[in-house]
Amino acid sequence: MIAKLLQPFLIPIAFVAGLLLMFCGYGLYDTWLAYPAVKKEALQGYVLETTLIAKQAELDAVRRQIGLQMIAQSQFETVLKHVQELADANQAQNAQEIADYEKKLADAGRSCPIDADDIKWLRNSK
Repeated sequence: MIAKLLQPFLIPIAFVAGLLLMFCGYGLYDTWLAYPAVKKEALQGYVLETTLIAKQAELDAVRRQIGLQMIAQSQFETVLKHVQELADANQAQNAQEIADYEKKLADAGRSCPIDADDIKWLRNSK
């Protein structure tokens, strides 16, 4: 009696159970078999992409540092050139002042020329 009452619902219940099993089976296949393979491929691609991005960032940083070093070097060369010009001008001015002072002493009759032998004698007398 109960079987006769459930008979009209048997086909729809079987259909729903079949759909449920199909979805569960596909979900298990996707999670246990297909998903790990897809995940592995995706991670490999992701790793390659991230290493490429990291290397590009590192290359950009090195290029920026090289550019900054070139700017700093050119500024240092400019400063060094000015310092050398000032030192040369100062040395020329000192040489001219010494020559003027020696001429002034010679004109006054008080010159005292010292040569290399005198300097050697002064160094050895100590």
